[in-house]
Amino acid sequence: MATHRDLNQGEPYLISAHQLRANSIVTEHIARLRAKQDKFDEALQYYAYSQMELGWTGHSAKDLEDYLIKRAGGRDALLARVAEIKNTFGDQRLVKPAGAAFTWPANLTPQKAAYVDVDVLVDGEGVVTDARVLKGDDGFRDAALADARALHLPAISWPGHALPTLRSIVFLYKSPSMVSPEKRVKVWWGLGERPAGNVTLITPDGEHIVSVPPSLAPGTDEQDLTSDSSEFRSSPALPRYSLLMQQSAMRMMSRNVEGAIAKFREAVQTEPDCVACHRLLAEALAQKGDRPGAIAEYKEVVRIEPDNAEHHFTLGAQLEAEGATQAYAGYHFDPKTRTSRPSSSAMPKTARADYESALEQYRLAHQLAPGNASYKEAYERLRRQLKHP
Repeated sequence: MATHRDLNQGEPYLISAHQLRANSIVTEHIARLRAKQDKFDEALQYYAYSQMELGWTGHSAKDLEDYLIKRAGGRDALLARVAEIKNTFGDQRLVKPAGAAFTWPANLTPQKAAYVDVDVLVDGEGVVTDARVLKGDDGFRDAALADARALHLPAISWPGHALPTLRSIVFLYKSPSMVSPEKRVKVWWGLGERPAGNVTLITPDGEHIVSVPPSLAPGTDEQDLTSDSSEFRSSPALPRYSLLMQQSAMRMMSRNVEGAIAKFREAVQTEPDCVACHRLLAEALAQKGDRPGAIAEYKEVVRIEPDNAEHHFTLGAQLEAEGATQAYAGYHFDPKTRTSRPSSSAMPKTARADYESALEQYRLAHQLAPGNASYKEAYERLRRQLKHP
């Protein structure tokens, strides 16, 4: 049972084991359950969501992917559906006001967008039981807090059980502009707290809020940014590659993947041994669907920091995913047995090479961090699959 004290008193509060943080493992598990129930649309949605959560390694369970590929009508069709679904996630947690509209403070019309971050405690029925303002524009704090306390959010529950949860809510206040003559308030909720120390920013399109590490935020002030603002170009405190990384991050948050990739590449050219530059470029390429490009960047990460077990494991996961793609490319659906079968009993040479490379990366990760169960499991699983002694 969750317990808490008044959030506005600044005292500690506990959510115990009931504090939820969605992640790739949980969402993929739900996707597999829906697949076994032959609920294609739900399985597809959870599959897409799992790829956007912390913990996703670049590949998913084979039985899940086989099911989705067959039901979607092929791998290309599946990738297209997944990309389409991902573009909807940003607004799926939009909050509806308790009344006719959210409150806009009287006699207050700022020249630019404003925001307020609020933490709330929510009971098993979705009712907000307590709230506190974390940060945001002074003129809007009281209105945001009052609106947050009146909210009724989607419950986290299943038959016979409901979970009290800690959630973060962000209010975005949009002044009248050429885009819209109205004052607008957009509100989103998310599970758990925002990462400690993160900076809240308004995306370049002015329609979303993002939370980024300080290293990806310009200077030390929280502010709304345009992707090519003077802050990026003129800040003397940061090297050029850091400024390019900021621009890349903001483009990613605005779903401009191509623009982000271009800036990440500039950052890599400016600072070839920047691990974060190569890693984030790899992640952007993977999101675009360019796995060979992502693998090349992850190899650079391993080159720069060869003693980092996590880098080897991540590269291994991408190589294994590419091997699986090559291995399953020759599969065809047998209508008699209603199963997918390979066109040949022999594994394609390209797939075998990728699997062998992945195994070596898993071996190195396990060697560098022998106490990590995930590294050990991946190494032993793939070794058995390849029938290594």
